[in-house]
Amino acid sequence: MTARADKPVEQLTEAEAKKELERLASEIAEHDRRYYQDDAPTVSDAEYDALRRRNNEIEAAFPELIRKDSPSQRVGAKPTERFPKVRHARPMLSLDGTRASSPRCSSHQDANAAQKSGTDTLQSGL
Repeated sequence: MTARADKPVEQLTEAEAKKELERLASEIAEHDRRYYQDDAPTVSDAEYDALRRRNNEIEAAFPELIRKDSPSQRVGAKPTERFPKVRHARPMLSLDGTRASSPRCSSHQDANAAQKSGTDTLQSGL
């Protein structure tokens, strides 16, 4: 990291913030490529998270400087082409799409209710 990265966000000028966001976008994109396409990361998860956190903090302080290529505007990177494409027999669904009527969600709710009431055993319908 450069010396700018050590400067607290609240002390950055707009020009410094702009340069720092440019640097972070480039550096994070490179780490994403190494991780997702090359399967050869060069920084730890903690270091990567610190870069993204700093990017987000600067953007929160300077929302007018959010770049189109900002890491906050995308998730991950293009995946490696080393793996063959797979067609799943059932669609792969997001956990955000679960409903209270699903057995997993219902069991989780039952467990939470039991914990709150002090009950230590559950009867599962699974």
